[in-house]
Amino acid sequence: MKLELTNPTAWSKLSEKKVPIQDKIKIYEKLGGAYRFAQNEDEQVFNKLTDLLKYAINERKGLNEEMLRPGQAISVVRNGENLGKFSVRTSTNNEANIMSQTGMEEINLKYFNNEYVDIKGNKYEISPITTEVIYEGDDHEVSMAMGQLDDIIKNVTELKGKIGSQEIDLPGWVQDHISQSQNFINQANTGYHELKP
Repeated sequence: MKLELTNPTAWSKLSEKKVPIQDKIKIYEKLGGAYRFAQNEDEQVFNKLTDLLKYAINERKGLNEEMLRPGQAISVVRNGENLGKFSVRTSTNNEANIMSQTGMEEINLKYFNNEYVDIKGNKYEISPITTEVIYEGDDHEVSMAMGQLDDIIKNVTELKGKIGSQEIDLPGWVQDHISQSQNFINQANTGYHELKP
C-alpha cells in the first residue's frame, strides 16, 4: 500500500510555510488536494485525511496475520481435497498467487474472513511445508523455476516497452511492484547456493 498526494506541488509550497501541520492539511484540502491510496491495482482517492485513516484502520483489521511469502513451499487442501505441494508466486496482505509443484495449476486466492478463497468460492487450507530448501530428486522445481524466470524476463521486457524512456508519472502501485520484484530477485540471486543431491 502506498500513499500519494494528488497535488504534490501545492503540498510542497505549503511545506515551506511556518504553519502547524494540521493547518497545512486543512489548507491543502481546501485547495482541492486529496490523497491517493494505491493497493495492488485498486486505487482509492480520499478528499480528507481523516477519511483515509478510517479506511486504513478498517483494512488493517482484515489483514492476514500469517501472510504467505513469495517462494514459500506450501501444502494446499481445497474443500477437503489434498492438492499437494505448491509454491507461492506472489503475495500481498489479502491476495496470493500460487503454482503447483508441476507448474500445471495456478490459483489466485483472496484472504477474506480469515480464510483463503478463490473466485469460485472454494475454500483453501494452506500449511507451510518448511522454511528450509530441501532437495528432492524427482521434483520438477528447477524446470518450474526456469519457466517462472523466463516469464519474468518476458514481462519485464514488455513492461519496459510500455513505460518507454520519457519521464512520466507512473502509478504508485506499478512503482511499488517493480521495487518489490527487484528486491525479491536480488535476494534470490545473492542468497542462492547450489544444492548437492
